Formats: sequence, structure tokens, C-alpha cells
Amino acid sequence: MKYTFLLFFFIPFLKLFAFQDTLKTYRLGEIISTSTADISPSSVANHEVSHFAIDKISATNMSEVETLIPSASIVTNSRGESLLYLRGASDRQLGLFLNGAPLNIGWDNRMDLSLIPTSIVGSMNISGAGGSILYGPNAMGGVLNILTRERKEDGFGGIVKIDGKEANSYSVDASLGGKDGSFSWLANAQKQNSDGFLISKNHEGLVNQREDLKMANNTDRNFYSYFANAEYKFAENKEDEDCKKSNAIGLSLLGFGGEKGVSSQPRGEKTRFWRYDGIQRNMAILNGSFIFCGNTIRISSWLDSYGQTINKFASSDYSEIKKKAEEDDLSYGAHIIYNLELGEGEIIDISLLAQDIQHTNISDNQDYGQYLFSFGAEYNLSFKKFTLSAGAAFDMTEYYETGEHTGQEGKQMDDYSLSFGGVYKLGNNNNLYANYSRKTRFPTMREQFDEALGKFFVNPNLLPEKANSFEIGSDFNFNKLSLKSAVFFSQYSDLIEKKDTVIVSDNNNAEPLETRVNLSSGRAGGIEISALWQAHRRLNLSLMTTYMFAEGRQGEKTVKLNYKPQIKLFSYAVLKLPYQSEVRSEIDYEGTQWYDAQELPPSLVLNLRLGHKIIFESTVLDLYLRLNNLLDEARYSKIGIPESGRTIMAGTSFIF
Repeated sequence: MKYTFLLFFFIPFLKLFAFQDTLKTYRLGEIISTSTADISPSSVANHEVSHFAIDKISATNMSEVETLIPSASIVTNSRGESLLYLRGASDRQLGLFLNGAPLNIGWDNRMDLSLIPTSIVGSMNISGAGGSILYGPNAMGGVLNILTRERKEDGFGGIVKIDGKEANSYSVDASLGGKDGSFSWLANAQKQNSDGFLISKNHEGLVNQREDLKMANNTDRNFYSYFANAEYKFAENKEDEDCKKSNAIGLSLLGFGGEKGVSSQPRGEKTRFWRYDGIQRNMAILNGSFIFCGNTIRISSWLDSYGQTINKFASSDYSEIKKKAEEDDLSYGAHIIYNLELGEGEIIDISLLAQDIQHTNISDNQDYGQYLFSFGAEYNLSFKKFTLSAGAAFDMTEYYETGEHTGQEGKQMDDYSLSFGGVYKLGNNNNLYANYSRKTRFPTMREQFDEALGKFFVNPNLLPEKANSFEIGSDFNFNKLSLKSAVFFSQYSDLIEKKDTVIVSDNNNAEPLETRVNLSSGRAGGIEISALWQAHRRLNLSLMTTYMFAEGRQGEKTVKLNYKPQIKLFSYAVLKLPYQSEVRSEIDYEGTQWYDAQELPPSLVLNLRLGHKIIFESTVLDLYLRLNNLLDEARYSKIGIPESGRTIMAGTSFIF
């Protein structure tokens, strides 16, 4: 970390041009068009996070943005993946998108957020379970759509960011961008390296942890990433006043690669001792927007390649490899939305989505394939102080290749989605709203057919999950106070959960495994409140809190749904000091949660950030010192998987 501080003294001697304030969000990546979002009830319920808010918490990757998303938890699972949970909905029930393209790996419908750098994010749009059907299937619990950055004004500039923290951890990140009239571009590269993360001295009974290590065992990581985006806007046709035309196209490229260890969750004989020997992803996204006579066609198409190698070791010394899994994934598809203005305040969106998902288990020489299809429409009507919406979609999937489970080839599943919503506008940007949706999630190929290096007994007969979700809320904006609240409830059927089982082999040996089953039903609901108050010209206060319950039924038995905290609370205060300095204090509380009747205790984490800007003519140097988990609280991501203890972090952003 000493090299980080040395760089503080050299960077100020450079003098270039200001960049950060010229950034904006790449709107071609939006799934919901601007004209629809302006009146849609589901959009009123959405929560948008800007890149300014992300920069304020010094997050280097998307696994660190949990405190910016209401009712969210980002947890690390036993595979070492950082996954988003939202309002009681689990990772596979959420739709994750980057510039309108699916970010989840289709084989398992989940994505490790720690692999996505925050420096490419222009904004995040978060939608709850009652959101639009235009996002397609497998998003019954909500949506996170990440839109990248692009340059707003003509010129050239960039940002260089360097972050360092204890445990020999650092991140180096550089962005360059330019705009010349109708053409704009941005490029980013990042390098992350860490020996692991520090564990709290208050953690007790950790298994597979060496006593001589202050860091969590086998949590090192070494990754790089790249991103590039280009957009061209064609000259607008203004000759015909009755039929104006405006077209734009954009191309985004994202890639990352590296290796990492996995914190082993104690599960007796089923404990995983894993390391990712290699992870590689390359993704191309082509966006287009074609506006004519008030109507818009929006297209997002993508080609996505992903590969990984997992080594399974015999014990926590990670010296003897027992088994290796090499996997490749290929996905491509397109999403077309036709936005038709029927009249003043009257809009219909027609959506067509098609995707092909392919997975190869190289180690076992098994191939898997799945088609995904969705067709639907959503109607919005705005009149006087009211806006009403209604949508319906038909969703279908086919598992056309199923590895050794040849009897499942050609299996099809289909279902429907519905959405209804309404907004009452009180004036002065204050609204009351209500939304309802009925959505489906199809079981993934991994859930049905993969043994996960001997951990699971497969169940190829899983049924689709279904959810009926309701949300009633308000959005009030006063002079110095913004207040948003919502009551939400989801009723689930055929929820897919894990349970322990014992399989007797041919030689009569009893083997403890896990299997996936459909619960008969489940439900989750709660109250969510978020507020932002400018208490003084130098003092801003913020609060996000959620009270939630989540439970399921298997036959006559009621069980707690796994890893759904009863209470989530995050609050911060920012005090702006003279001479471009500020102090930010944070309170992060997570309530009780359960896993198979085991209780995960509540935890309270306090953070502190000191920031200072140095302005040299038109160049800005932003310095910060951050202390995470001041009280060294013992917090667990899951049973037996610790989160970081007290950690000191420092960094700089050089903006030109």
C-alpha cells in the first residue's frame, strides 16, 4: 500500500482537462425507453443510482455497492461468488443486465458482481418484483440494469484511480473518453490484486482457518478487466415536421479474466476446498435506437463467451487436487422493443426476446443447450393526474441438449407474465403508486443437471418458480427532503430450495449430498423506507431501512427462507468542510437471518471516510482515507463464511 501513497505526490504535477463532470449515462442501453419511463407506474417505483454516488463510497467493483440499493444484500456463497439478493428474492430470481444485455451466466442465471468494475458504471436502475414485463422471463424478483458511462461534451479527458488497502490489496484503473460531434467513445482498463481480506478478531469457531493468518484462508484474487464503448448519432431529419427521424447505434465490449480462491464453508464431508484456476469472459453488445414519426425501435443484441476452471482440493492446505472442472459457455440473442405512441399520453411497447444458451462441461465431455423466448406488450395511458399500465407476455424455454440426461432432451416449459400498475400525481414531483405482477423463473440447466463436483444429487424434474407480487408506495420530493416508501409482498409457488439427502450407492455406502426440490409455496414481504435530507448547506443525511419476513412451506411444515435478513438499515452523514474536504460516516445494520433453522446473528458495522480535493487549474486530484468496520464486528456472509474485519483503505482519483 505504500506505493499508493507515494503516487499522491507525483500526480498533482500533471495539468490536463477536467473530465468527471462531462460524463453521462449511455442511454442506448436502456430497456425501458425514456418516453415510457416518464409515465410508467413501474418506473416511478424504480431506484436509480448515479456514478457520483458510487464514487462517494470508494467502491472498486460491483460487490461493494450493496449500501446504495434499498433492501439489498450482496452475499458471498460457497462458490466464492458475490451475489445480489433483493427484497427476499435470491440471485437466480433477479434479472441482471449490462446495457440491455443479460449479465447473468445463462447456465446458472447468476453473476459474480465482484468481477464488474464500478468505474464503467454510469448509473444503476433497480426495479422491484412488481416491475415491467419488458425485461423478459427469469426476473420475477426484480431487475438491476447497469448502464455504462460515456462522454457528454465535445473534447477529450480521463480518470486514473488508484486504491490500496491492507492485505496487500490494490486496484489500478484508467478511463479515457472523447466526443466529437455525433461520435463519442470511452475506454477503461482495470487491474485488481489481493492476498485476501482481513478477518475480525471477534470471529469464533471458524473452520479451515489457519491460526497464523490474519486473512481469511484462500481468499486471494488477481483479476484484470477491459471495457470499450462507441456511439454514433446520425443527423436528425428535421425537414418533415410531421415525421422527424433520429437514429443512433452503439457498440460495447466487456472482458475480464483472472484467478481466485474460495472461502470454504464448513459442511463436514461436503466442505468445498475450491480454487478458480482461471476465469475468462468476453462480451459484445450492439445497441440501436431508431426514431421515426414519434415511434421508436430499440434493439439490444449480444454475443457472450465465458469459461472457467475449478480445482477441487482434498483439504484446506490446497496441495492435492482431487478433481477438476473445465467449463465453457456461449450465449447470443437479441431483444427488440417497438415503442408506439398511439396518441397524447398513450404508449404501447411490444417486446420480442430470443436467446440461445450453450454450456460445455469439458472435463466430462457433456454438452447442454437451452432456448429462451419471450413475446409481450405493455400499454401505458396517462390522463389528468393518473397513469395506468397493463402488460402481458408469453414466456417459453426448451432444453434441447441435456448432457447424459438424454431423456430430458427437447423438454419444454412455458408460462405467462402479467403486470398492472397505476400512479396518482400529487404535483411538484410527488406521486402515489401501486404495482402488481405475475412472473415466472424457469429452472436453470445447472440446477437440473449438474452435480457440482460431487456435491449434488441432481433432480431433472424441477418445475418453474412463480411469483405474484404487489407493491404500494409513495415518492415525495420537498425542497431539501426526498422521501420514498413502499409496502411490498410476494407470494411464491414451487420455490426451488436446497435440502440435505443421503444417497445409497451400489456398494451400499451412504453418501451425504444435497438436492434441489420445489417447495409447495413461499412468501416474502415488508416495508421499505428511504430518505435524503439536506439538513444544512454543509450537512447531508440519508437513511435506507427495510423490515422483511420470508418463509416457505413444504407440505404442512413452515420454514424460514434461507439468508433473508429481517432488518436492513443503512444510514450515512456527509459533512462538507472548508477547503474541499468532507467527512462521511456510515451505519450498516443487518438483522437476524436463517439457514436450515440455523440462526445467523445480527451485526452492526460502522465506517468512516475522509475525502479531500486538490484543484490545479482544470485538473482535480481527489484523495480519500477510509476505515471500514471500525468496531471489527464479526459479520458472516453465510454460515461459516466470514466477511471482512476492520480494514484501512486509501486511494486517489486523478481527473483530467
